[in-house]
Amino acid sequence: MVRNDLYFIDESDYRNEYFECIIEDYLLRLKNMDTPKERRKKLLGLYLACQMIAQYAAEAGIYKIGIMVSEYLIIRYWKYRLENNKPGKLSNVEWLHKFLAMYEKWNQKIL
Repeated sequence: MVRNDLYFIDESDYRNEYFECIIEDYLLRLKNMDTPKERRKKLLGLYLACQMIAQYAAEAGIYKIGIMVSEYLIIRYWKYRLENNKPGKLSNVEWLHKFLAMYEKWNQKIL
């Protein structure tokens, strides 16, 4: 799925639904994880997939996609945490900080 997203990234009609589907799929699979280790691995995969998309877009000179990916990730992750009644759990906050740092990184590229 990430491969398709990377393939279309430098197209003029690139649609957000490419990376949105990837994020939604990871979050859906995250709900079924039983152990903290499984959840951590799934969150790391989500983080790396979003970083790959943003990096590939940056190499194509399209920094806006990196910002859009990280913004969508932050919003959806926060919503996911609220739906699961664990917004303040320390490990969840740490992942939110990582996602926010990713957003800041790509936002600074535009400035």
